Amino acid sequence: MMTRRQANAGILAGAPLAAVPTVAIAQELKPLGLPPPRSEGGKPLIAALKLRHSIRENSDRPLPAPVLSNLLWAAFGINRPSGDRTAPIGVMSW
Repeated sequence: MMTRRQANAGILAGAPLAAVPTVAIAQELKPLGLPPPRSEGGKPLIAALKLRHSIRENSDRPLPAPVLSNLLWAAFGINRPSGDRTAPIGVMSW
């Protein structure tokens, strides 16, 4: 039986593939070294929500490593000493 922590590790291990263009998947995959996510600073929550809007345009430019690191952490990063994450596993049931 797989533990929740093992399942989380497996999901997070596959997350960097979302940032790799489809053409690169045919090549040998190598781990993507990312800087640690930024945990201090930034906009206050209310200011960020006030500025939030949807954009339906995509760019061909790759995301800078610090931006990708922050985005992946916000989506599913470890934020507690117990190993719990920033988002619940909601769709999985073990």
